Order: sequence, then structure tokens, then C-alpha cells
Amino acid sequence: MNDVDPALYGDYDVATQNNLTTTVRTTGLSLNYRQALTFLPAWARGVQVIKTPDAVLNAQLKAWDKVIAAQSQEPFFKKVIDSQKAWVKRTGAYLQTNNLDSAALESAYKHFFG
Repeated sequence: MNDVDPALYGDYDVATQNNLTTTVRTTGLSLNYRQALTFLPAWARGVQVIKTPDAVLNAQLKAWDKVIAAQSQEPFFKKVIDSQKAWVKRTGAYLQTNNLDSAALESAYKHFFG
């Protein structure tokens, strides 16, 4: 794989991930917004929080369904996954009801910080 030419991107931070050694052709465009958390203390610099795009999340969930189906043939795995699902089913409604969504968090932030 070719290295990224820093002169090409100027002051922009560019991160790459390489999983394949072969050429791949894709169509479409995916843009993500990232914000450096420069207000963090020095030891935490470089930390980024990035929302998983919905399409990626949905693909991950479908892939995980396949993993669960295959691995659930093993009794202990099935016991653990069933326990985890039961816990989320019991507590998920509470979390969804009592945690603020993005719009509510934004409203509260704007209230205090403009």
C-alpha cells in the first residue's frame, strides 16, 4: 500500500486503515465528521469519539446475528448470550426512558453554554 502524502492534505489529519493487500473498487461516498477533543488533559490527547454510521451499525448487527447463530451451538456460549439478552431486555426500557437523547442533550448544552 502507498503511504499517504502529507503535502497533499495540508493541515488536515488523515487516518488510514488497510485490511486488504489487493485493489478494491468501491462506489459511493461516505463522509464522517470528527472533532478532536483538544480540551482534554494532555494525557488524553488524541482521543476521538465517533458515532457509528447507521449503515455500518446495521451491517455489524446482521453480522453479529450470524456469529450468535453459529456460536450458539456451543452450550456455554448460548447460556452467556441468552443471559446477556435477558439482562438487556429487562433494563433496556429503563435506559431508553431515562437517558437523554441527542436533541435533549443539545438543548441542555445550549441552555448553559449558548
